[in-house]
Amino acid sequence: MFDPPTKSVTIASSLSVKMLKPTYHHITWDPGGQPIPFVLGCKCLPELSRMLKSLAPDRILVLTEASLARKLGLTLRQGLPSTIPSSIVSIPPGEKGKNLATLETLVRQALAGGLTRQSVVLAFGGGLICNIAGMLAGGLFRGVRLVHLPTTLLAMHDTVTSLKQAVNVGGYKNLFGLYLRPAGILCDVQFCETLPPEAMQAALIEIVKNALILGEPFIERAREICSKPLLPTPEFCTSVVEAGVAAKRSLMMKDPFERQGAIVFEYGHTVGHAIESAGLKLNHGQCVYWGMRAAAEVAVLMGEMSPKSYQQHRDLLQLVEPVAAPREKPPLRQLMDSVAMDNKRGHIPPKRQCLPMVILKGIARPVRTDGVPLINVPISKLAKAISALTICS
Repeated sequence: MFDPPTKSVTIASSLSVKMLKPTYHHITWDPGGQPIPFVLGCKCLPELSRMLKSLAPDRILVLTEASLARKLGLTLRQGLPSTIPSSIVSIPPGEKGKNLATLETLVRQALAGGLTRQSVVLAFGGGLICNIAGMLAGGLFRGVRLVHLPTTLLAMHDTVTSLKQAVNVGGYKNLFGLYLRPAGILCDVQFCETLPPEAMQAALIEIVKNALILGEPFIERAREICSKPLLPTPEFCTSVVEAGVAAKRSLMMKDPFERQGAIVFEYGHTVGHAIESAGLKLNHGQCVYWGMRAAAEVAVLMGEMSPKSYQQHRDLLQLVEPVAAPREKPPLRQLMDSVAMDNKRGHIPPKRQCLPMVILKGIARPVRTDGVPLINVPISKLAKAISALTICS
């Protein structure tokens, strides 16, 4: 079994091009009280090799995007155990490929590559890759082991800290999925060095979301992080990952499948996913930002959020502004069609002409139905809120 040390460690590596000692440390990640090995560091890919060897797989299948395979494939290879056969399978980028057809193709490739129940699927990429790899690992032979090696800051602190894996169906977000606990997670912030500013901003938007739904001390952490220059330095990226994991752990210790209190992490995602499904040139974080803006408008229209709380909400969102709005504004009807297929349906008793959403009365004060942080929102009020933001035509 992979046995993490209890303190930070400096390791020797041939990967470092700069005069910087590779470092890593282990952080506590135990959804449901069951620890998952989680390594966080910089230029620490040798630890990936150690983690994979501890699992004793017969083969390793790496799932990534084609551009990452070309750009970072050689670096990745140095973190794979030379004694274990491995292969790299790549898929095109973008939400359009996050579907059942892609998943079936991957299953066929995995079988052709000789994968067995003793194999490991390694997700090497952003959140989309982590989700598809999770589906592949969870379904193949009814479950093989999954290891995450995320390459974006958002995936490092948000995507891989959820046990939810999913693909899109009919263009609707994450309607077909499963829960899978990874066998290990390694976040090497060296991969963040070339992230564009909008990708860094996306990671901070989710940090601010955590502050909105949880309150202190996460508000203080968000203010501290957002006050620093948006530069992908190891120190900055490490602080973001640690803050994100701490926020998720605060609720997922008791609700690892995010079916009760941890549903609140879906704040901003109902409208955010609808915008994302429209195929616009906005990343996940940017879409969630607009989803949170819409959720606050809904809360005001429903009389749940006071003007004072609304201003507090806006003040926190301003920590990550300005955030790009859709250049090509989708029709309101298209967004409403997408939110009607939101995957939070069924958590609370349905009401006619309503959709379940996470909304807030104020900071860290979600509106609840039967103890669950969801409320049925009239479709007419949601449409009015979306229209007020002028993010649709």
